[in-house]
Amino acid sequence: MTRLTSTVAAILSTFLLVAGALAQQDRRAVVVEYIAGVNIYIDAGTDDGIAAGDTLFAYGDEDVGLLGALVVISSSAGRSVVTFADRPFPVTLGDVLQVALGSAAHREAAAQPAPGGAASLPRQPGFTASRSLEASGRLALDLSVMESTTQPGNEVAPVDRLFTTPSLRFRTAVSNLPGGLSFNTNLRASTRYSTGDVVQPRQSLRIYQASLAKAFESVPLQFQLGRFYNPFETFSGYWDGFLVHVGERNSGLGGGLVLGFQPDRENESLSTDMPKYSAFLDYQYRGGAVTYRADVSASAIRPRTDLRDHTFFGLAQQLRWNRFALGQRLQIDRNPDSDKWEISQLDVRGSVPLGRRLSILTQYSLRQPFSLVASKGAFSIKRERATVGFDYSLPLGSFGADVTANRLDGPDVSYTYSSRFNLPRTPILDLGFSGSASYWKRDIIKTFYVSPGIRRSFGRLDSRLTYQLYSTENAASTVVTHTFDLALTFPLTRHWFTILQARTQHGTNLSSNSIYSGLWVGF
Repeated sequence: MTRLTSTVAAILSTFLLVAGALAQQDRRAVVVEYIAGVNIYIDAGTDDGIAAGDTLFAYGDEDVGLLGALVVISSSAGRSVVTFADRPFPVTLGDVLQVALGSAAHREAAAQPAPGGAASLPRQPGFTASRSLEASGRLALDLSVMESTTQPGNEVAPVDRLFTTPSLRFRTAVSNLPGGLSFNTNLRASTRYSTGDVVQPRQSLRIYQASLAKAFESVPLQFQLGRFYNPFETFSGYWDGFLVHVGERNSGLGGGLVLGFQPDRENESLSTDMPKYSAFLDYQYRGGAVTYRADVSASAIRPRTDLRDHTFFGLAQQLRWNRFALGQRLQIDRNPDSDKWEISQLDVRGSVPLGRRLSILTQYSLRQPFSLVASKGAFSIKRERATVGFDYSLPLGSFGADVTANRLDGPDVSYTYSSRFNLPRTPILDLGFSGSASYWKRDIIKTFYVSPGIRRSFGRLDSRLTYQLYSTENAASTVVTHTFDLALTFPLTRHWFTILQARTQHGTNLSSNSIYSGLWVGF
């Protein structure tokens, strides 16, 4: 296995040396899980190759063009917080956006309005008449430093820790290679230092994408080989394998097969322990103000170890008619312990306009994730959530509110009340204001959260300052946390950019100070 991994690494290194740099990575679907002022929470993070400082280009529909650019403020394993890079565009809770990582050239193009109000991009590699080699990409160096102090109790000595993580990130893609091939890769190498070596392993190399792709011009046929995220359906995720797709990518009916392996979830390394198979159909239609897209898939993972077999079906749909939107995602899994089919994921969301400015938002979600390794059952705890709210747009901004009912594996229901506002730019001083607040109560536990923010651009320098107050109380105690976050993003040259972010948090039992800096060049 070591020899196989070394061989694959050598092949990838050869491709990197030959390719040189990246066009645009395949788009993937993300769900808007939460909106707090101008901060948007999406269900994709560092495990998907997204990191703070990245630019994401958002597409509501592939035929309409670019909605706009988003900047990643922070990113964890499965979630990212993003905000608008320039002009805000309409986003509502539960929206499904098609996002793609972009280079500096794409970011500059996104800031320029195109005819009809939509942003435009340079011609995409693989879709031009020229046969010359085309490439673009990004090379980035990040450094994250955090010191924390934990106070378990009054009679216990505080625990001080230091965490330092320098990382090198590299994305590249090349099109018009011999044979009409294109090559894409996205990787990150990190060294993680922590007091007492509590974070292991210290060295980490994560390859999120490394694939060859070919699109034939004479017939609607495409394939990918290597590591990739399936761009045609929603549920099967990442692969080490081979994909073939028949049909036009952006319109009409298509379908395909994928054969390969599930990447190692701990470090994204190549593993042949979990063979994986999938068949899917995808459909897209656009006519006037109506847009509809759907994908349905059947997938199976057959571990060669003592893990459970996993067989599942998925169906995702999205309908838009002017400002009316309706979306649905459903995944059902076979329970190998009982041989019954159970729902592991269900999302239904809608946005209904009432007049020019008001929209009613609704969403229902159920989560009961399947587990390959859990010993007590194939599914984890069931979580249900139902939300109803509104968004109201004004000439200078917008505001909204919603109430959410939450149920965690039982009959008891808790409620969350939230509100938000966004004033992107004031006529005087050119300031942007945003804020959000929420109140949550369950039994004797009460939680309150408020976060105002201010934004100001000085030429090409963008600055953001936010404050967060978090308070939770029960019958025994009250925990209060204050957090200040300052972020500066600015170009050093036409292609070199940097981000500096400082964060300080002070609370009853935990305090921390952290600095994040990133330097990247787009080409």
